[in-house]
Amino acid sequence: MEDVIIETLGAKGGGIAETADGRVMVPFALPGEKVRVNEDGEIIELLKPNSNRQTPPCRHFYKCGGCRLQHMNDEFYREFKHGIFLQALKRAGAELDSPELIVIGPHSRRRAVFKISDGKVGFYAADSHDVVDLSECHILEPEIFSFSQELKHISGIKEALVTLADTGLDVLLYAENAPSMADSENIKNLSAARIAWKHGEKIIPIMSKSAVAMQFGKALVELPYEAFLQPTKKGQELITAEVMRALKREKIIVDLFSGCGTYSFLLAAKSKIHSVEMGGEMIAAIKKAAAEFQMPVTAEKRNLYNAPLQLGELEKYSGCVINPPRTGALNQCKVLAKSNLQKIVMVSCNPDTFVRDAGILIRGGYKIERAISIDQFHWTSHLEIVAVFGR
Repeated sequence: MEDVIIETLGAKGGGIAETADGRVMVPFALPGEKVRVNEDGEIIELLKPNSNRQTPPCRHFYKCGGCRLQHMNDEFYREFKHGIFLQALKRAGAELDSPELIVIGPHSRRRAVFKISDGKVGFYAADSHDVVDLSECHILEPEIFSFSQELKHISGIKEALVTLADTGLDVLLYAENAPSMADSENIKNLSAARIAWKHGEKIIPIMSKSAVAMQFGKALVELPYEAFLQPTKKGQELITAEVMRALKREKIIVDLFSGCGTYSFLLAAKSKIHSVEMGGEMIAAIKKAAAEFQMPVTAEKRNLYNAPLQLGELEKYSGCVINPPRTGALNQCKVLAKSNLQKIVMVSCNPDTFVRDAGILIRGGYKIERAISIDQFHWTSHLEIVAVFGR
């Protein structure tokens, strides 16, 4: 045991103390606090608390690995997340006056991967594969959490991806083996719009009461299994508003890492859009919706990591929106930096890869004209950044 004073916070929100034996990382600690820790850096006793500490709203907080920052009060939490945003802009080489942070708040996540083991349904404990059996959750949409309790009665599954689409709940169950007849019958009683079972790479449809779809502008797009979707409805609306504002004067736009057309179909109200995505089923969904609703959207299946659009292909476009996964879009951004695109909107859920990719564009002659951060990963260190680049 050792008494330490927390000097600052790490990137993920954990406390950092400097001792004679070196740096000690202390989860759930705040700056200025004096704490007694064990040899693993875990708090045994809080000797002097920070006034910004609060009682976590969730009873599972200190065990569940889903949230890491519920011990911060709202004001301190906002300052911490805003600091991550400001630091990312600084590291990228951007200069902006008072960039905005918007906090979505609790009970907003419309997608979750539940871990399931021995009748327990929840999330893994931090740094562990032990499942924390949840009796409440303060980050999820209530409908998703309520449904998760039904999974306790289904045998043979180890994970469940649950998505709240505009037309109902979509559920994909992950298991090591194919479902038995009894499993299939039990699953049909669950309160979801569509349920399927996946083992290996094979997906077996079990039940479909109605189409699972999202309304993107005038288009109702049917979602394939495991389709990308922004984690919160409000976050999607805010991001889309930024994209629409930035590209409103561009007539021919390329949408890179387009998913199922979250931005494409809204932009198509005034522009011609070409959507590029590596997921073949998502591209098929875009093509189907574009044809059904007669919208000027074309779509292309392409691995932008290995085969980014080249300068000759980009010449026809004046605007671009790029929304890569957490790994970013290194190779594509190297090409974009050399392009003549008038506007590029980057949507990033990883500040570190944002810094790298934005830095490439800036060194290529682009300037960040506007940026906002949307906190749709409440009580975690994750953050969404939307930045508009122009020459």
